[in-house]
Amino acid sequence: MAAQLSTDMRLQQVQVLAPQLQQSLKILQLPTMELQGLLSQQVATNPALEVYDPANETENRDVEAFDPDTQDQQARAEARTQSVAEDARGIAEAAPAAEQVCERELDEVTANDESWEEHYDASNDYTGSRRDARDLLSQERRPEADEEYAYRLQSIPSVETLADDLREQYMSLELSAAENEIFDYLIGSLDSSGFLKESAEEIAAANQKDPALVQQCIDRLKTFEPRGIGARDLQECLLIQLAARGREDTLPYRVIKEHYQDLLHNRRERITHGLGVTMDALNDAVREIGRLDPRPGRDLSTNTPVPIRADLVVTRRDDGSYAVEMNDNLLPYVRINPKVRQQVRQKLAPPRELSSMRQQIKEGELLINNLQFRKRTVLAVGEAIVERQKEFLDEGPTHLRPLTMKEIADVVGVHEATISRTVNEKYMDTPQGLYEMRHFFSSPIVGGDHGDVSTNAVKAKLQEMIAQENTRQPISDDKLAAALRQEGFPVARRTVVKYRQALGIPNARQRKVFG
Repeated sequence: MAAQLSTDMRLQQVQVLAPQLQQSLKILQLPTMELQGLLSQQVATNPALEVYDPANETENRDVEAFDPDTQDQQARAEARTQSVAEDARGIAEAAPAAEQVCERELDEVTANDESWEEHYDASNDYTGSRRDARDLLSQERRPEADEEYAYRLQSIPSVETLADDLREQYMSLELSAAENEIFDYLIGSLDSSGFLKESAEEIAAANQKDPALVQQCIDRLKTFEPRGIGARDLQECLLIQLAARGREDTLPYRVIKEHYQDLLHNRRERITHGLGVTMDALNDAVREIGRLDPRPGRDLSTNTPVPIRADLVVTRRDDGSYAVEMNDNLLPYVRINPKVRQQVRQKLAPPRELSSMRQQIKEGELLINNLQFRKRTVLAVGEAIVERQKEFLDEGPTHLRPLTMKEIADVVGVHEATISRTVNEKYMDTPQGLYEMRHFFSSPIVGGDHGDVSTNAVKAKLQEMIAQENTRQPISDDKLAAALRQEGFPVARRTVVKYRQALGIPNARQRKVFG
């Protein structure tokens, strides 16, 4: 039977998230530092949005604020929770009608402008950034402003990385073109610790170079600063550093060269017997080894660490209850540009430009609404967490109670997935320290003397026990499990091993300190 081509029509329903809802979910999930970048991009590309300084505003606006001293805090929290649930339903219900909304005229907009101050009571904690934003992102674009922006962009000093320094070192040598190519490849192939995992033969094959020449370049790379760069592994890295100090005939060098695995596993008795040295001499050698750099290439990466800033601040009141406040020092004030709004109302531009400006205002208002929804949701979730983790706030990490996202979702009135997005890379500054909001959620261990206990509480207790142990006689996993059971935490040895490894704590033998 011959193959035939045909067309047919089918009617089916497919659920697709509207762009408006996608933006709402994205903003809710974004960490604050990334949201700063998104806001900067939106303000730079949408002339209807502007960053402003409320200190320069003369109008008195009703700004929603969280007052920790108010007596009706519980009522305010309940109202906020109800508002979040209504907003979540409203966003989902409004998505299908979004296109109709975009077709409406803005002439009906009332004189009461809804500014970013009304929608998001926040500020920017970077000194001078508000003034710069007003200068560079104003509605009336000026050529001199563009030149100033370009000048500032070009004036930002570039950070010299270790890779740049290594290139300077080999470029100062008299090398052939082939050697320059090899060195450039070698530096680009170093891992985050500064080690070179590829062999000379593999590098030669990948670059069509002579293996002997590649090996010569590798050997020269190992003489560069910082010493240890270009080593195959940690063992060679440490040996290179000792050799550079003229310490090849010393006990530390012999320990690393002849008993490296014993050193890693802290088998010091075996080392003393193998090398015929005293424990005191070995301890001195280990201390010298500890002063070497195990990761000489740590500065190869151009990525700078991102500071962690608390999204929520939890403070204790005089009556023992806790207040939760949004950290409003992380984001800039953004609003619809009044000049653009006025131009649209009074039709002070050609029809085509007015249409474009209307769309820009709608997009700006959608962004503002989504930011306000994010603030209310994060605050409502934070309040719900604090209400259920009061014992943790009073007593410490070992009193963390089991908590599921479904439990908080039921309280706030949203889906579990919304809670997951809300706590994603958000942080709370509490009297017990700075914690990621996700830390407060953990599964229970059933049947203990304390009732159901949190797995995170067990980890905290385990960490506490190990921190207080005698380092000359560290506690074994079996004894740790027994001690936890005596404290009312019903855990087996394998659970202790699992939690210990998750905390990055070595076993008892590796924790033992000699001398």
